[in-house]
Amino acid sequence: MWPLVVTAGWLWIGVYRFTAALSLNAGVRAHGTLARCLAAGVWGLSPFLYWHARVPHHPWFEVMIVAAGLAGVALLYELNRLLPAVTHSLASESRSWETLQLCTWNRVWLGTGIILFLLLEIGQPLGRMAPLLDRWLIRCEQFLAPMWILFLVVPMALTVTLLWSTKRCAWQELLRRATVR
Repeated sequence: MWPLVVTAGWLWIGVYRFTAALSLNAGVRAHGTLARCLAAGVWGLSPFLYWHARVPHHPWFEVMIVAAGLAGVALLYELNRLLPAVTHSLASESRSWETLQLCTWNRVWLGTGIILFLLLEIGQPLGRMAPLLDRWLIRCEQFLAPMWILFLVVPMALTVTLLWSTKRCAWQELLRRATVR
């Protein structure tokens, strides 16, 4: 249980420090505040991952796991809305354009994945009534693992990469400003 809580706590600390260091307009600060709240929610819900593994089919733990997953996806989405504004304030024009493009693609992938997964969840009860829909749902479930990788893991990896490159670009900007003075 402790590794989950510690990892989620590091995530919250990282998001908190990242958004606290920003000196941007009110609209971007609102995204930062929402990202902080979502990171705190993921941190607060992280112990339920442990308890869900210990008591697998308990309805309360399943609801909390879904809430943690939704908070995590929403946090990923918010970070992809926040990063272009952060890199736009830095001096690197090419980094700003690259971040804007990749964050837009990440949001499209996340949105498409959420819609597909919701359609699969809604279609399961309806599939029992229509045999054609049931066969389609069975075929879709065969590709569930690659869909998770494509629509969740790839945007997550790109977001982490963008955070790392933004941090590096911000350090370069700070060092450049320090040498100018």
